[in-house]
Amino acid sequence: MSSLAFIVWNVNPDFLDIGKLSIRWYGVLYAVAFYVGYKIMKNLYQAEKLNQKEVDRLTWHLALGIIIGSRLGFMILHSQENVVKQYWDNPLDILKIWEGGLSSYGAAVGILIAMYIYTRKGKVRSFLWIMDRVILVVIIGAVFIRMGNLINSEIYGVQTNLPWGFKFIKDSLNIGKPVSQVIPHHPTQIYESLLFLVLYIVMFRLFKNKRKHFAPGTILGIALIGLFSIRFCIEFIKEPQVSFNYAPLTRYGINMSHILSFPFILFGIIVLIYSTRLQKGKTVRL
Repeated sequence: MSSLAFIVWNVNPDFLDIGKLSIRWYGVLYAVAFYVGYKIMKNLYQAEKLNQKEVDRLTWHLALGIIIGSRLGFMILHSQENVVKQYWDNPLDILKIWEGGLSSYGAAVGILIAMYIYTRKGKVRSFLWIMDRVILVVIIGAVFIRMGNLINSEIYGVQTNLPWGFKFIKDSLNIGKPVSQVIPHHPTQIYESLLFLVLYIVMFRLFKNKRKHFAPGTILGIALIGLFSIRFCIEFIKEPQVSFNYAPLTRYGINMSHILSFPFILFGIIVLIYSTRLQKGKTVRL
């Protein structure tokens, strides 16, 4: 392999490091994702002449759903790696979400639960109506989160000889190694970020131009299918994040993330079928 057939990725993951104060880029991008999501929802509510105070209540529900769901999901998926014991011994570490240790699948479940509670506690539209809009926030948030993973040199792909392969120098497995001994990997964080960005543009245009013609849930169904189909496909070239040793599936490259993506794709299909039937008047609105 020539010296130019890879990209050396040696970015410092710390945004600010002063004494005991350390803020990582991952945390900054997480905060940016929340802020952008808040602005999107605020603009959507304003465009539809809805109570602006509801945006703040929605944001709190959404934030708690994401944080609690993603942390619990991570603890459950990594329970065999003494993660639960780590947080049991240091419970305050649970709050340090800027250090990572979050599960996007757990966050997805947390969002669904939080939005269901949100729609039941106030004078707002239906759950599917809300989720048609929140899913746009989720997609754009995923773009920022994956860029945070890139800066953290984590959740990357399998080894590659392609010229855009990244040598993640700051990865804990590579610290102290000469660059020549670090193996290039697919920068799947970039792949996913770009695909999520394309999905967001498509879904936003679809929402803007067609929402008045769609029954509630149509945007959500299409977006869930697209979002988790991207996750499902990229997993084939990504290093597994959770141990999975079921031979009948692993021989075909199936890992735990594939298994976890499938229910969300299926849920998206069910929601889309329900919305289509609702639009045709063949079922009742929930």
